[in-house]
Amino acid sequence: MKKFILMFLIFSCTHSFAQKQLSEYTTQELEQKKKEAESANNVSEISLYKKAIEIRTQIDEAVLAEDYSKAATLKKQLKSLSNGDNEDNDKKTKLEEEIKKAIAAEDYEKANKLKKQLERLKTDKTSSSNNETSLISLPAVEFINQVYFWNKTDNSIRQLEYDTPEMKTQAAGGFGYAQATSFWVIQGVKSDVTLNANENTSFILKVSPGMNPVDMFRLVKFQILGKRVPSRHMAAFTSSSAAYAGSSTKERRDNDVPIIYNKIDDGYYEILINGKLLPGEYTFYGLGKMYSFSVNTSFSNNTSRISNENNTASVNLNSSTNYSKSDIYKDNSITWFGLDFSLFNLTFTKKMGREDEMIKYIGIWQKQYEKEIPPSNLARWLRKPAVSSEKDYSESLYRSNLKQNWISFDYHDISYNEIQNHLTKYKTNGNGIGLVLIPEQFNEDRDNYTVEFVWFDVSSKAIIHNQKISGRAHGGVTQAGWRDALIDATRNYIDQFYKKEKVFK
Repeated sequence: MKKFILMFLIFSCTHSFAQKQLSEYTTQELEQKKKEAESANNVSEISLYKKAIEIRTQIDEAVLAEDYSKAATLKKQLKSLSNGDNEDNDKKTKLEEEIKKAIAAEDYEKANKLKKQLERLKTDKTSSSNNETSLISLPAVEFINQVYFWNKTDNSIRQLEYDTPEMKTQAAGGFGYAQATSFWVIQGVKSDVTLNANENTSFILKVSPGMNPVDMFRLVKFQILGKRVPSRHMAAFTSSSAAYAGSSTKERRDNDVPIIYNKIDDGYYEILINGKLLPGEYTFYGLGKMYSFSVNTSFSNNTSRISNENNTASVNLNSSTNYSKSDIYKDNSITWFGLDFSLFNLTFTKKMGREDEMIKYIGIWQKQYEKEIPPSNLARWLRKPAVSSEKDYSESLYRSNLKQNWISFDYHDISYNEIQNHLTKYKTNGNGIGLVLIPEQFNEDRDNYTVEFVWFDVSSKAIIHNQKISGRAHGGVTQAGWRDALIDATRNYIDQFYKKEKVFK
């Protein structure tokens, strides 16, 4: 009798263990099961236990955070994972039994059909397992629900610029009609994260269990708006109302870029661009956040056509560089190229057509700026042991480069391509890192200015980093006011950007 009871207990325990669901294992037990599967080189079980461990870990974290609703949802997923595996095993067992019966009855035609079904089931399972093992070759993604740039060549990822946008509204109307457009806005006209237009632009996203990435993120090309302080704008929606016609609100999607989500593993998606990105500013917008980047034309020993307001002809651009933005802060010496007014525009309606008379003030501004900020002062502000100067060369370029009607009533926004194209005209020798201040616009009518601080490779003339600075004329729209505006812009750039960024490099 005792022997019978002992055998019954052994059978019960064995049967209970065999029927144990994945959802009943602890994380430690799942880890042990995965090790056993790895020892047996069982690819299917390795993938199964990896997914189970991931979900079980998330359950534990949800419980610690007292998010019991999330824990319950994840537990259902874990049970579903277990049940799905058991269902496949049950199907295989039933097919194998039916094949035996068909053979016993000498119904070989039926046995052959059942065998094909069994082989198809095994093939589908193996194919699924092989896809799931792609996790081994995926990069380590630190945060979920966040888009990363993915370099598939070396399997590395890069964080995009992360921002929480601010909502702003622009209104217009008249004669019984009103319209308002709301924008999501982030500061600055250019992202610090730059990709090349000919780069294999692929992105990767890891989502929370149960989330559909299509409903989470969209890719949008920014508009650069704002005369006083230009910044990146993404149109959200437009509301309009008219007398006798009522009102309406329309979501804005006109700047959306088509993208494709390609599932590469459970929770992992590759985001592919449907086409090719043109140079400009872009963002992945979703969940109230923006993950932004800039696309520039890649210049690498080839002939490229640069289109700008001057219709510049095709030129040979040898403009690649091994310098990165961090080198700007690490290198002990730089070459200062001073003020280059070649791309300058003066917005002053009363002086339009009087370019020959007004051009003398550019030379005055350059001399006054040099007096206030000689290379020695700049070296001290930038905390560089040495700053060499090539300012005499660059400061004379505007005489041959200024467009004929450089005084106008239009707002002038220098593009990245315009700056890069202009730098390639520099005929200086040497190497290292150069810095030049390029005034973009003085606006007498609105009392504001914009200038570009451009760091570049002296040898190849390729841009390393550029930063736009905007502000008001110091003391009003006088000639001394514009001189002081340039000095203030330099101090503002160093205090608000250079020194703060240097701390983290």
